[in-house]
Amino acid sequence: MVHRGALCFRIAGRERVVAAGEEVSIPPGTPHHFWVEGSEPAEYRQEFEPALNTEAFFEALFGLAQAGRLSRSGMPPVLLLGVFGQTFWSTVRLARPPSWVQWFTFAVLGPLGRLLGQRLPSTPDNV
Repeated sequence: MVHRGALCFRIAGRERVVAAGEEVSIPPGTPHHFWVEGSEPAEYRQEFEPALNTEAFFEALFGLAQAGRLSRSGMPPVLLLGVFGQTFWSTVRLARPPSWVQWFTFAVLGPLGRLLGQRLPSTPDNV
C-alpha cells in the first residue's frame, strides 16, 4: 500500500504507477522491480506471503547499504553477491539472468566468497 507519493512498478514487463491510497499485488515468482515516480519521496508498506526469509534478506541488504558495501545501483561486489544469492536463494531471485544461470553462478561464487571472508550482516550465514 502506497501511503504517500507514487511508485512505478514493472511487473512481468508491464509498467504501472501506484499512487497514494492504492496497492499492488505481485504473484510469487513474477519478475518485478519498482522505483519512486516523480520527485516527491514515497512511503509504502510491503507484505510478503509466504514471508520465507524476507526479513533477514532486507536486514542484510540494508546492513550492507549502511556499511557502504553496495554500488550506486544497489548491488554488492561479485563475491558478496554470490554469498547473498546463495543465502537467500529460496526467498528472492534477480529478474535476470535466468534462474539456472543465477543458481550456477551463486553455487560457484558463494563458497568462494565465504572462503575469502565475505560475510553478510544479521543473517543465518553468520551463525
